Amino acid sequence: MNLIGRAQEWFGGEALKRRLVSTALNLELAGYEYLVPLTVGGTVVIVSSALELLRRDLGVTMIHTGPSVMRALLEARKVPATVRVVNLGAEAVNRRLVERIFATTEVERVCQVYGPAETTRYATWGGMKRGEGYRGQSGRAIGNTRVYVLNEEREPVPVGVVGELYIGGAGVGRGYVNGEELTAERYVADPFVEKSGERMYQTGRWDGGRRVEGSS
Repeated sequence: MNLIGRAQEWFGGEALKRRLVSTALNLELAGYEYLVPLTVGGTVVIVSSALELLRRDLGVTMIHTGPSVMRALLEARKVPATVRVVNLGAEAVNRRLVERIFATTEVERVCQVYGPAETTRYATWGGMKRGEGYRGQSGRAIGNTRVYVLNEEREPVPVGVVGELYIGGAGVGRGYVNGEELTAERYVADPFVEKSGERMYQTGRWDGGRRVEGSS
């Protein structure tokens, strides 16, 4: 519910009028994909893949997909003129892609989201508007969410220093089913809040600044 509420604020009713959705109902992302437009009176246009737009114009107002799929749509010039928001996740977003979207389509805003399933999917969000250009960042923590970059001692690192990402707040899951040891290892106490029992999720491990384990 926290993620759905935040997404309603990010995108607004106009962008959610006809949202393209290709997520299977049994994936954790489905709650976000399907319910956000439906809770504001929008329409969900269900396809097996966003690449369906290569075959036909579905008149959608919002596309949520990965950068690689978006590049394919741009190459074929198949981004519908009705699309106002492109929401990108799962892969890194670079300047060239964002600038190309604004230069060749009618899209008004490109958004970038990040978060693992263990934190009920998205924990950070950032938006780039037409006219403002590319902003090289993954965004900020969504409402009721805390994001920390910590060292091996779980202490905050200075700006510009490589660390490991931890996520706390409303979206943190309960743990892994039948995985007590892994739950204890990855869901750890949050020392930065006063409330007893608050936990944060450890997204992965680093070795000399290189991630060697963890969720994408």
